[in-house]
Amino acid sequence: MRLFNFKKEKVEQLTVERIEDFYRYSEIAKWAGTSKLMDKFGTGISIECKYENYKPIYNAIRLYGDKKWAFVSIENGNIKYQYTEIPSLCSTKNCPVATDEKILLITNILLTWYAELKLPNSISEIQKRLQEEPSVRSVKEVTISALGQEVVLRVLSDKTTFLIFDMFPPKRGKLTKYQVDNFEKLLADTIKKKVVHSDRELFVIFDDSQKMIDDVTSFLQNFL
Repeated sequence: MRLFNFKKEKVEQLTVERIEDFYRYSEIAKWAGTSKLMDKFGTGISIECKYENYKPIYNAIRLYGDKKWAFVSIENGNIKYQYTEIPSLCSTKNCPVATDEKILLITNILLTWYAELKLPNSISEIQKRLQEEPSVRSVKEVTISALGQEVVLRVLSDKTTFLIFDMFPPKRGKLTKYQVDNFEKLLADTIKKKVVHSDRELFVIFDDSQKMIDDVTSFLQNFL
């Protein structure tokens, strides 16, 4: 399969179960999305969710690229498709419902990502691997209001911490292009801890102390 050849109509169907596979994979693999850094619609994907009582509540799958956006979600047991080319409408609340032509395009893109992630088999493979490895669990979660979104600090039992953005780079806030491109270095220099940009919206901090949490909170809120 030639990745991101979206024009070819696929035989498979996009189902509610397959959308839920994306959500399960996101939770199990700690995957918030991926950008292929290609100027083509659909080469960027992210999972939109919020947390309630430390559990993810999934909102939609977001596709983007080439100044176009789409959202695919489950509503009343059915798949809902939204599409826009207007930046101000780039949210599930404002994005118009997609037309038949765009639904076919969005379907092909998500089925391509489905194959790229090796779903659904990769879910059981990751579950099996996790069972064989020492268990790592979340021990604390802190939500920080910064950069126009709710940023989550998830402290893990292996003494690392996930810094999770809803969207990175953020649409709001005062980050310059240099700050976006060097965010993990600037954060590491400020908090004096190792930081790795693991995925588009995920940064891993190699510390679990309260001082680190306070320092990260202060760092982020400087960009309000």
